[in-house]
Amino acid sequence: MKYWFLLTMIISNAALSNSINYPVRANGLHIEGEVLVLYDINDSGHTENIRVIKARPKDVFERQVIKDISRWRFKPGDQKEDIPLKISFQMKPNI
Repeated sequence: MKYWFLLTMIISNAALSNSINYPVRANGLHIEGEVLVLYDINDSGHTENIRVIKARPKDVFERQVIKDISRWRFKPGDQKEDIPLKISFQMKPNI
């Protein structure tokens, strides 16, 4: 069974690199879920202060989401705080 995820960003400037990986363990166990985070973009375009607000199921997707968001880069000079992001992890049905 293949997998995919839906990434919903509510910000005005697009990330220069913005991927999130489906965790290997969750994929192997066919676990679906979602994570809601808040994060900041500093003046140099790096993400920081990444906070998980809600995760379903708990302790499955959070570590991967934080790891991947921490690698994102945005255009420098556009500092923002408390940017909401909802990531849905869903298994793709075989057709």
